[in-house]
Amino acid sequence: MFPQCFSFNSLSPWISLPFFFFIFFLLNIASTASLIDHWNSDTEALYDQHCNQIVPKSPLDTDPSSFPSATSMLQLRNSYFTGGDKIITQPRRLDSFFSRHVFVYALRAHKTVSPGVVELQASLVLRGSMMYLNSFDNYKHRRLRLIRYRGPRTHPWKPRVGFALDGFWSETSGKVCMVGSGTSLMNSGVLQNLNVILKLDCPTNVTIFNSLITGTLESLNDNSGPQFFEPVSILSLAESPEYKYTLIDKGIEGGCLSGNDRGLKLSQNVCSVFRTLTDTFDLEYESDSDDMNCNPLGKNVKYLPVSMNYEGIECTHEGKMLVLLRFANSSYRVNGYSFIPSDTLIAEGMWDQEESQLCAVACRIMNYTQSLTNASIGDCSIRLSLRFPAVFSIRNRSTIEGQIWSSKSANESGYFQKIGFRSYNEMLIDPSRIKYEYTEVGTQSSCPRSKNVYDKEKTYPSENSSDMRFDLSLKNSEDQIARGYASPFFYGQHFYQNNVNVSLSGQTESAVPMPTYRNGLLNISYRISFSADNDFKIAGQNFSSKQVEISAEGLYDKNTGSLCMTGCWQREVIKNRTLDCEIVVKVQFPPLDASGMDRFKGTIESKRPKSDPFYFDNLVLSSVSIYNNQAEESIWRMGLEITMVLVSDTFACLFVVLQLFYVNKHPEQTVISRVCFLAVGDGLK
Repeated sequence: MFPQCFSFNSLSPWISLPFFFFIFFLLNIASTASLIDHWNSDTEALYDQHCNQIVPKSPLDTDPSSFPSATSMLQLRNSYFTGGDKIITQPRRLDSFFSRHVFVYALRAHKTVSPGVVELQASLVLRGSMMYLNSFDNYKHRRLRLIRYRGPRTHPWKPRVGFALDGFWSETSGKVCMVGSGTSLMNSGVLQNLNVILKLDCPTNVTIFNSLITGTLESLNDNSGPQFFEPVSILSLAESPEYKYTLIDKGIEGGCLSGNDRGLKLSQNVCSVFRTLTDTFDLEYESDSDDMNCNPLGKNVKYLPVSMNYEGIECTHEGKMLVLLRFANSSYRVNGYSFIPSDTLIAEGMWDQEESQLCAVACRIMNYTQSLTNASIGDCSIRLSLRFPAVFSIRNRSTIEGQIWSSKSANESGYFQKIGFRSYNEMLIDPSRIKYEYTEVGTQSSCPRSKNVYDKEKTYPSENSSDMRFDLSLKNSEDQIARGYASPFFYGQHFYQNNVNVSLSGQTESAVPMPTYRNGLLNISYRISFSADNDFKIAGQNFSSKQVEISAEGLYDKNTGSLCMTGCWQREVIKNRTLDCEIVVKVQFPPLDASGMDRFKGTIESKRPKSDPFYFDNLVLSSVSIYNNQAEESIWRMGLEITMVLVSDTFACLFVVLQLFYVNKHPEQTVISRVCFLAVGDGLK
């Protein structure tokens, strides 16, 4: 059995092929001969001098069963490090986006004749701070026809340095000691060869209180030389299939939240659902919250998080889970390998089949400020609940929602007020089990029956066709432009989808029955999203670089192509955030056989009086989207035009060849033949 410092698994899918080749490249260029059967004399001397007293060297066991599969790899991934600024340049700002981390891959492992001692050959890579910004990439929400717009994506410089290592690992003590070498472009700008020693302390029996791996990477070069660097402190999470649950087995003190709104029951394996759950949740604070009594990360963190990332680490068939909760001060995606101790909680949870919710106990990482080697797990007073709503409405479109709170009293240190969180993940929607509750249909005084005259010769999009989705532009009273999209959410009681959907029940939904119209009208709900790069303002509030989401529901008149809905969106005035449902969205669809000049037209209007702080001037909605049949006709016309051009050019070339043959036979008629053939050629063009 392998010790718990690394998990012993097959090559995982999250390791990208380019990164694997990068590791392979490092191992080949490093001066340490790590891929041969015997160490070279320099490596052996370094180990004898610096490591032998930590994990004594031992001969290999020649039993064939001691050789792991060649396709297997030991891995250490959720991690963080401090130091090493001399060998890997870091930006000044370090937060959830700029998360540094360390990878350790043991590419070869052999048992030795000493019980519990394993020889390792590995690579270690320090990856510096990096940031992934994807503010304009909304394709996971959109899935629009014809165009999948993907805006500029920022990939800042991601410094890294790698080392090839050899050493031993004691399963009994949990100690790892390895020596090796690598190269780094130092701050001086000179490429230097570095000799290093890696020392790790790994838990032997993994529980939530004994789940941290700590260690250092130190220089073995001369202290006064250019290759020397200060020690690098390493912190990581131990991942073990033999993890022992301690908090959940005792039950959750104070219980989990209960209420009348039950979530969906998971009819398939719980782990299969939560294994793919890597969502980023938007956090929702109470209106009277402030930074002092609302921060789940404690008073030492100077920012109030706005999002939380969920990552499942372990899961059992009983529904017990080990989870990482990462917090950030932006809604952008958090790096999946981040393990910043100040921003991370470690939680044990269990799926409650009776209440259809996940209940969890979360703990903080503590004592890391002086040195990562002193880090420990404590303060397990944080509770979390999570469920999958069974009913959607205009005010609740989340596929996942939950709460996080403190079990402490308000006067205790570490207490914070209850925080809600929610996320939308379309792949978790089960059309056969989800219902939509229309609460605003029939109450829209601003949505009278369309005055458009019904024309039997004109037809408009069907409620379940892709023509109901469209890109849009919004223009405010100052002629500033924002761009986005609109897509149906539900029509009647049927989830709008054009692609096959794999749901929580594990079933595949592809056929959606047609809804019933009443007097030509159909209940329908929409998801509308827009953003702007420029200084786009609504009622004086700047919406530039913000993603605005509007949930709307109302009536669609298929006979006239008119759509009128009540909408809701989040508004904020002087730190007071509220859901404003006093808006009306009106859209007029062009006929399916419309000419190229006909476009989607509409408005977004406020029903509030002008004296209300949430009132805004009308936003003019327009769209240049075209219907599927128009796109097909356009493609057919382009194909015909290309064919005609090719035919005419072919004839022109043929006539030129014939002209040359004719002139060659009748040189006395050169001038008149040229004139005639040029006239014919121009006529063909």
